[in-house]
Amino acid sequence: MDTEMYPLDAAAVYVCAHEFLEVASLSSTQRVVIRTTGGNMSEPSIEPASTDSAARPSDTWVRAPEARQRLIDTAIELLRTHPFPEVTTRLIAEKSGVNRPAILRQFGSKEALFDEVAAELSRRFAARAPQSTGLGMLTDPDMGLRARLVAWLVGEGADPDHFRLDEDGPSAIALRARLAEHGPVSEKTARIFHRMAVLLAEGFLVFNDTHPTRPPEDLVAMMELFFDIRGNLSETEKRLGWNEPDENDSGSTGTDQVAGDAPSGD
Repeated sequence: MDTEMYPLDAAAVYVCAHEFLEVASLSSTQRVVIRTTGGNMSEPSIEPASTDSAARPSDTWVRAPEARQRLIDTAIELLRTHPFPEVTTRLIAEKSGVNRPAILRQFGSKEALFDEVAAELSRRFAARAPQSTGLGMLTDPDMGLRARLVAWLVGEGADPDHFRLDEDGPSAIALRARLAEHGPVSEKTARIFHRMAVLLAEGFLVFNDTHPTRPPEDLVAMMELFFDIRGNLSETEKRLGWNEPDENDSGSTGTDQVAGDAPSGD
């Protein structure tokens, strides 16, 4: 008979197959099995140690890519509802159903996992940026969580370079397209206006709650002022002398140039 079963303990399967799957902690009624048929080794699987139906395993295993995304998604949901310092690897593992060692294998540390969480939040916002309204950046839950998380991580000593926004990303393209709707402006004007918009939005998202409570109409008035400034950029840049390309520019951001350009939405 050329089919054999090799029971392995949890530690052994981490060594032989940790790149293939992430194993939840095995119960006393479970074993990891690899079968060989004709000299070919099967993929590892978890099976009951007993055929008794009462001893069926309750834990599950998932492939490494699924485990990685599950950890990211779980961390995001916990960060929405818990103070950041309380979101521990133990809590993330418990809520995700993936074991704690998987966090180290997939990310190297909790800090690196949070770095990836920030990147995932940016991707989610960027996917919605082309359809976002003027208040989109200030009300988007993913953008808000990212801004607060990054501020906390940098305060805890994280390298700010890890969180630099992509100045050629989808959300930036969306902003450049919005600017073009109000007439062409130089690349310098578009670049500076974008950076100003992002800094204002991030400051609002992080520190708004520390300021005196204002009526909702104030926020609407702020956005009206912002949109008025945006709508008059062509005239503003002429007064400032920014309408002539400088050494960092290649021309204006008219409609033709916008399609393949830079970062975040409004």
